[in-house]
Amino acid sequence: MGKNLCAKMRCGMNFFWACRFETPTHVVLVWHVATSLCKIGSRPMCLSNENFIIASAQSGYCAYLVAFAPRLICINATVSMFIFEQVIKEARGILSSVLDNDIYQKLMNLPDRGGHRIIQKGSRLANDVQQIQNDERDFLWKDLADFWEEYMLFLSPSGDPMAHVEHLAKGGEFVTHLWALLSHVGISTMAQPCNS
Repeated sequence: MGKNLCAKMRCGMNFFWACRFETPTHVVLVWHVATSLCKIGSRPMCLSNENFIIASAQSGYCAYLVAFAPRLICINATVSMFIFEQVIKEARGILSSVLDNDIYQKLMNLPDRGGHRIIQKGSRLANDVQQIQNDERDFLWKDLADFWEEYMLFLSPSGDPMAHVEHLAKGGEFVTHLWALLSHVGISTMAQPCNS
């Protein structure tokens, strides 16, 4: 992934810290939590914003890949699945006694105690981007859309090539088609992540 993407957000905020995790699965899940919380907290007029739609769709798609097709984005799918299961447990623990209409507030007010708690990191990221001034909100969704578009390109050559071949034979996932295109132009390995 481009090392500068998280540091060059047009909204003027530096989110480099949010790309510095052990695995791409961590990054996907932290940014998915943050994007989802921003989506919930958005004004209704954002719902038709093209960048809002792109960021929301890409975020959901990457989370889907982590949960249901981890071999397409990670060589070690077992690790990816373990991380995902830990996030589910974390969410259940955080939300076990919360009423439906209080979930957003609960998640937005989580303390960031450090460590590797993905929901807490996603909450911190969402809070950081929610602090952007109202006149710069359009940049927020443009920046999130740009992040997800670039991260999809980063993830595409990261998975198990045989998994991509198997999916391509069945029509393929979007990430598989990106993998095929990138492989055709000679990009066959994962770019260096932000934390390298």
